[in-house]
Amino acid sequence: MTKGGVTRTRKPLVSMTILDSIGVPHTLPVVLDTAFTGELVLPERYVRRFALTMNEQYDGRPATGDIIEIPAGQATIIWRGRRRNVKVLHWALKPSSAWNFSGTTVSPLMPLPTAQ
Repeated sequence: MTKGGVTRTRKPLVSMTILDSIGVPHTLPVVLDTAFTGELVLPERYVRRFALTMNEQYDGRPATGDIIEIPAGQATIIWRGRRRNVKVLHWALKPSSAWNFSGTTVSPLMPLPTAQ
């Protein structure tokens, strides 16, 4: 069972470990998104801090309905004791209510797999 808490705005909050570009683990609090589509959204400061390579483009659609291009790449996380490769979206823009940022260290658009 995964244990966690909730944010002030009642979003589910758990810890997740991500490996940086040289394999060093870093544990972050993350907010689970109920509209999970398989991507991990990281603010720019974490993409830089972990030296993650963003060599793809992802077409995203925030709550505004606009289609925006977001730099993307891959990262390895440790979730429930297992390593998993996930797509990372590099969120370089200022947080907005359209993306429903909670003000925590990561975006609520940062969902994690729960199966297996």
